[in-house]
Amino acid sequence: MARGLFWRKARSRGKSTLRPHDVPAAPKAIIDRSNKPAVSRDDQREATPSSDQPRPLTRDDRLKARSLIAAWRAGAAWSPEWHRSWLKETQPSSNGAQVDDELEDDDKSGNDDPSPEGLTIRASIVRDMLDDPQHSPKTFDAEPLKLTNKGASLENCTIIDGPLDLSALRFDRPIWMTKCKFPEPFMMTDAKLGRLCLEDSEFHSIIGENVHIDGEMSLSDVEVKNHIALDGAKIDGIFRLSGAKLNTSGEGAFALKCQVAEFGVTVLMNDEFLANGEVNFNGVIIKGELDCSGGSFHNEGGKALDCDGATFGADASMADDFEAKGEVNFRGATIRGLLDCSHGSFQNGSGTALSCNGATIESWVFLRNKFEAVGEVDLVGATIRGGLDCSQGSFDNKKNGADENKNKENTDVSERIALNCGSVTVGADVFLSNQFEAIGEVSFVGATIKAHLVCNRGRFQNEDGIGLNLQAATIASHVYFADRFHVLGTLDLISTKIDGKLTINGATIGSKKGHWADLNSASINGVLDLGAIDWGETALDLRGANAGSLSDLGAHFWPRGRFLRRLAWFCWWRPRLPSWPRKGRLYMDGFTYERFVDPLTGSSSVDTSFELRRAWLDLRFTDWLSRPSQFRPQPHTQCAKVLQASGHSRDARLIRHDRERLWAESTETAFLLKPFFWVFNILAGYGFKTYRAFAWALAIWLAAVPFYHVAYQNGRMFPDNPLVMERYEASCDTGKGMPDTIADELSSNKAAFPGYEGFDPIVYSLDVFVPLMEFGQTAKWRPWGQLLDGVQCTHEQAGLGLPLIPVAVTDLVRPHIERIVNDGWLPWIYWLQVIFGWLLTTIVITGLSGLLQRGDRD
Repeated sequence: MARGLFWRKARSRGKSTLRPHDVPAAPKAIIDRSNKPAVSRDDQREATPSSDQPRPLTRDDRLKARSLIAAWRAGAAWSPEWHRSWLKETQPSSNGAQVDDELEDDDKSGNDDPSPEGLTIRASIVRDMLDDPQHSPKTFDAEPLKLTNKGASLENCTIIDGPLDLSALRFDRPIWMTKCKFPEPFMMTDAKLGRLCLEDSEFHSIIGENVHIDGEMSLSDVEVKNHIALDGAKIDGIFRLSGAKLNTSGEGAFALKCQVAEFGVTVLMNDEFLANGEVNFNGVIIKGELDCSGGSFHNEGGKALDCDGATFGADASMADDFEAKGEVNFRGATIRGLLDCSHGSFQNGSGTALSCNGATIESWVFLRNKFEAVGEVDLVGATIRGGLDCSQGSFDNKKNGADENKNKENTDVSERIALNCGSVTVGADVFLSNQFEAIGEVSFVGATIKAHLVCNRGRFQNEDGIGLNLQAATIASHVYFADRFHVLGTLDLISTKIDGKLTINGATIGSKKGHWADLNSASINGVLDLGAIDWGETALDLRGANAGSLSDLGAHFWPRGRFLRRLAWFCWWRPRLPSWPRKGRLYMDGFTYERFVDPLTGSSSVDTSFELRRAWLDLRFTDWLSRPSQFRPQPHTQCAKVLQASGHSRDARLIRHDRERLWAESTETAFLLKPFFWVFNILAGYGFKTYRAFAWALAIWLAAVPFYHVAYQNGRMFPDNPLVMERYEASCDTGKGMPDTIADELSSNKAAFPGYEGFDPIVYSLDVFVPLMEFGQTAKWRPWGQLLDGVQCTHEQAGLGLPLIPVAVTDLVRPHIERIVNDGWLPWIYWLQVIFGWLLTTIVITGLSGLLQRGDRD
């Protein structure tokens, strides 16, 4: 009676704002248009359930029915706000509820509390309405779920009575369920739906394996206590998770699983997105971009974001305060845009923070602008079509690892790699510059860089190992280690191939013994440009390396002018060459280059003086002085070759002379040969200073003249002719002298017989010293160490006369010369002059012809 009266009065009020859709679900079960008899609650519980029977009333339904009647009586429009205000006025007590007179016969007890925040709806009703909207009862029109031709909408509701199961559902219109609560799982496995919007809702979990969403799926600002499972899903529009909070309970290992899923446009996990657990995108296909900017992915000790084998049609962005605690994995992924991790934070302790092993990135990789990684960044085998920019990036894979493993055995934290780009291929420039910092090794072993490598103002710290490793890398253009470049550890460029130039200027390399700048077997087609470098105790290894040109700052620290250079050299002044390491820390055996160039102008008009190059060569490693090492002459040979090719023959000759000196002094030379090399150096500078041999020849020639002169005067030079000797002996025996005719002929420079010449000490000394020429003196006269037996007279007494050319011998040296001659040393002087004549004459002739300079000692 009361229900009929209610509808009649409601229809008679023409000006009432009450509308059918304002009526909540609960009163509809009471206000039934049919004339069916009322059924008690006990009968409802015993009756067999059927689809036509209305659901049992809850306490919330009864309160909403009372508030609806009160609104009708007051002439007001019922709304959730009116309902909440009515509850505050009529339900002051928490122990019970005031019951309206029309419903005193209903059950006053109930276990459900009123819901002032929104309405409730059964999960089964939502499923039924979406499953068959054409045959759904008309009573569904008053439910919170609005169903029109444009789609279905549900707002500010709580889904009760079990999980919302949309599995295998086919609904091609949009579905909006915003600001709703799903206390139990939301399931849509194998469903095919239109656009799905679940924004600002709370979920227990979302399960949608193999679901097909024909449009956008929006989960913005949702809160999921457990996980979202969308394995094999296909979402044709944007998959939006901006601001979502996943796995807030922290009980599950996964926060989001989308393995082998396909997304038609873009996946957004940005704007304070939070996932406590693994986000798995293994094998997914995203035809648009992946945007995780500003998102937080937490799964310490595991994988925070796993995109193994995924394909992205555009960019993958993890920038702008992105945070990951756990591994971010892009192994084998294909990114057809850029990978942007600018201003992102990747932390995974001593494990891998970011892995792009074997990935293909069609554009640039940005690990810059305060990018931070604690753990290894792995780009091994990746193909990057663009460039790699790590400017202002921070890579740390040693500090935390050392703290965690300091008490473990067999743990060498020095081998930890902060940035691993082994075998990577980069199609453009690589920037490790502008306050780039790495704690641990930065490795580009076997990498291919098709443009520049710029490390200006980069800092590489790995004190117990390799700071920057470019071993066997190929770089198509220039390499810059300049402008406060700092490597605290070894700089490894073994077998590196650089098609451009290598510039090391304003840099600090190493700090202690054991650190190396290792260019062993490196190939530099351009200039090896060495500027101001702080080497400390670091060694520079250039063994087997080759460079197109060599440039250093030595010429700018050496005195100007040859005279000042020679003066400084003889005064043992050696300038500090800032381009080169300390003495004994330079290894140069096998290092080849084509020319010297000026570091400031780049021209070949550079100081190539012998003193400068010798000071540079003296810095080489010199352990060859101790057995069993051997002297390595190649650095001197190469330097002389370059100087000779540039037209500096004198400096080249002096470098070769210095090479021979060092070889003669080395332990490789036999002990018995050292005196010979010592004499050879004094006489001719190892054949490279032939003016010494010429000077020695002139000195020996003229030094013997006084001895022959005094010997002739004292009767110790005899004619080498039997007839003249007989007359000479006869003259001395009689004491009367030789016949006047013979004496006159001899004294007037005429032979006693036709063809006989008089004695000339100057010509005689020259005839003895020069073995290849005959002047006639040695054939006519012979020295004797002592007087003939019975012959006690001089040549003057015998009538031979004085020498043809007078030689002035002072009274100061004559006694000494006479003593040497009278003691029988004249024949020794004669034979020593013959020996040195052969030696020095040969040296002078061969030196002038250049035969001794033709071969290089390699």
